[in-house]
Amino acid sequence: MAYGFGLHGYGKRGSEEYASLAAQLTGRNAGSRKLANNTHAVRRGPRAIAVRLHATDILTFYSDGRVEFRTGGWETVTTKARLNQFGPPGFTVGSNRGEWYLSTRRGGNVAFFCGITVNTRTGKATQVSARHAAKVERDRAEERRASAREKTAERRTVRQYSAVCAGFARLTEPQRAASQFVGESLAGLGASIVEPAESIAVGLAELGEIFRHAREVDDAPPADALDAWHFIRADHTTGHGGLPVRVGQTLHVWGDVQACGNGLHASLSANDAASYCGPVVCHVKVWGAMDRSHEDKIAAEFRHVVWMADASALHSARCILSRDEFDAAITALAPGSQV
Repeated sequence: MAYGFGLHGYGKRGSEEYASLAAQLTGRNAGSRKLANNTHAVRRGPRAIAVRLHATDILTFYSDGRVEFRTGGWETVTTKARLNQFGPPGFTVGSNRGEWYLSTRRGGNVAFFCGITVNTRTGKATQVSARHAAKVERDRAEERRASAREKTAERRTVRQYSAVCAGFARLTEPQRAASQFVGESLAGLGASIVEPAESIAVGLAELGEIFRHAREVDDAPPADALDAWHFIRADHTTGHGGLPVRVGQTLHVWGDVQACGNGLHASLSANDAASYCGPVVCHVKVWGAMDRSHEDKIAAEFRHVVWMADASALHSARCILSRDEFDAAITALAPGSQV
């Protein structure tokens, strides 16, 4: 079976469309020029110019008057709109119950397939044999399956995002702003699955970076929490990040806990803890996921401040005290000397 239709009165219209696009690809835009949102005219050799939507050349105009139509498997409302907006005059892409077709005002309809080519000089579409048509349909079915797999992966990203956000009931203002950014990207998912998905990926990366920093939570130390020590600055802020610290505070970090990378640090020995910051000592409880790969410190998911005290005098004398003497002196600072 062969598809074809007649079109009269257009003459050299196809080459005129090519010439019109070529006239726009000059100077600094010789290789590419934006036509609409996510849509560009791109030169594809000395005698071909494509109209690209996202990463797909949906239309290719040749200097001899031929025009090739493609979807890349994305048979969406946007793709159809761009084909009709930038396609050659007299040719219209439509659909009936999910099946696409190509029609003209002066001719009949032909079955649309990815790669169908029209010759605007003769007014005819590509002649397709039954054998080739079957192959085209198989390829089209595979494109649809590939598209479905990609959309499934994107929806999985959305679910992952939702799961992440569900764990953050209490957000600081910077964190809330980041969530809003990704949420706005998700809101546009129905319009185009590709572009928002890229924004989601960027947004998730930014969220991950933001949530690497500690946030305050209401969790209390469990019975199996470890007793440890943590030194902070004289202004009661952490050495890394400058977070304010107070007695009774519990901090939490999200993500994979890794010492020197992502975690709330403390040491089982006060002497070890004193080597990282000072001069205020905090007796802390740590629990949750931990990285104990370092001999002198722990990185934990949670850290709770039991009490804190000014240890500046002991901190200065640390070099003349033994490890055990320093630990004992720090322990003796508990509640009575609390600051």
